[in-house]
Amino acid sequence: QVFPFDVLVQLGTLLAVIVYFFKDLIHIIKAFLAGLQDQKVRTTLDFRLGLYIIIGTLPAGVIGFLLDDLVEAAFNSPPLTGIFLLVTAGILFIAELLGKRNRSISHMRWQDALIIGFGQALAIFPGISRSGATISTGLLRNLDRKTAASFSFLLSIPIFIAAGLLSALDLFEMSNLSEFLPILLV
Repeated sequence: QVFPFDVLVQLGTLLAVIVYFFKDLIHIIKAFLAGLQDQKVRTTLDFRLGLYIIIGTLPAGVIGFLLDDLVEAAFNSPPLTGIFLLVTAGILFIAELLGKRNRSISHMRWQDALIIGFGQALAIFPGISRSGATISTGLLRNLDRKTAASFSFLLSIPIFIAAGLLSALDLFEMSNLSEFLPILLV
């Protein structure tokens, strides 16, 4: 019950991110689709952001799929969650200490997206903050705070959608779904 509940709660965050970035998302989606046919569009920031979101999503998607059972078991281990909370603190501290924060979103590269995606992959474990890991990884890639935060939230959209859909499927396998459903609805 804990794992599907945690993932489904993230759907509220997903809705907030989509509402906040709605105009940006429309521009990114339009540019990405246009760029599939027009090479000139591929040089635009919006097209590149669409591509970077896909690249950054791959590590968490692949690792999450491969380690699904291990991740579910980790959610049932309070000591392991405590250790991962300390890992989050360490990531935040190191990023604050070492990040130069001198690159804007226009200077972002696909390698940044991939490495930030690995930061997001860490967050499949309980106690690792997804936004903390991705923003910190962005800062370690010397992105400025605004760029690291914006990309972190844009990057959350596909992973939250996928996790929400998979978790919704898991709900139907629960033996006590009728008892658990009112809690989820709240």
